[in-house]
Amino acid sequence: IILRAFTAVPAHAAFSVIMGFFIGKAKMESTPKRWLFFAQGVGLATLVHGFYDFFILQSLYSWLIIFAIVVLFGSAYLSRRMILLHQEGSPFREPASDAGINP
Repeated sequence: IILRAFTAVPAHAAFSVIMGFFIGKAKMESTPKRWLFFAQGVGLATLVHGFYDFFILQSLYSWLIIFAIVVLFGSAYLSRRMILLHQEGSPFREPASDAGINP
C-alpha cells in the first residue's frame, strides 16, 4: 500500500500522457486514420495501466512489485519522449533562429 501511495499519481500522469499523445494526433488528422490513433492511445494506456495494476496488486509473489516500478519508469520515459515529439512539431514553437533574441 505504501508503494502504491507513492507511485499511483506519477503512474497515472504517465498513462494520461501516453493516451493524450495519440488522442492529440487523432485530433489533428483529417483522414480515416484518426480513429486508429484514437484506438492506439486508449489501447496502449489501458494495457500499460493493466500491467502496472497487475504487478503492484500481486499478493502471492511480492517480488513482482519490482515489475510495477519498471512499468512506471518505462511509462515516464515514454511520456517524456512523446512530450518532446509534440513540442518539436508544435506550430507555437519559436523558430531556432529567433530564439533568445530580445526585440
